[in-house]
Amino acid sequence: MRIEITTDATEFRSRAESFLLRDPWRHTVITTSIANHVTGIDASAELSRFLSVHDEDASVIGAAMRVADRDVYLGELPPDSIAAVARALAEVVPESAGVEGIVGDATAFAQQWCALLGTGFHRSYVTRLHRLGALRIPDVAGNPRQAAESDVALCAQWMAAMTLGFHPTHDFAHYVFD
Repeated sequence: MRIEITTDATEFRSRAESFLLRDPWRHTVITTSIANHVTGIDASAELSRFLSVHDEDASVIGAAMRVADRDVYLGELPPDSIAAVARALAEVVPESAGVEGIVGDATAFAQQWCALLGTGFHRSYVTRLHRLGALRIPDVAGNPRQAAESDVALCAQWMAAMTLGFHPTHDFAHYVFD
């Protein structure tokens, strides 16, 4: 296993794109950040770090990033690479204030990071990424308007019905380093 870190989003995209696109929902934050760097929307390239984990045959088997002064963000990582990824990022961005990723990976990373740097951590929040199955737009009469107090019960029913069309894909945890 080999770890490579670059500040060049274009280079990282050419190296890791096929890996990231195998699970586009899990890697949506990373691919969006890469696109923002490549197109110039995000001008923090010199402060960003893109990390790829490579197998013996040089294929990408894991990815992570730290964009500008934000927290470390973990893509899919082989479980046996998490300690090495934490060490590699601690060497180049020891000032990172937290990590976000799939719950198990983020927890393991936070434990490794804090053991390396002698700090603690606590969970800040947990989120769930959802994927919309089929979008069905109703054919109804009327025009959009702002909801009123009398619409609260109806809106609650609609929200509950809306969640039936979503399929959870991943639970993410965010940890803050103390």
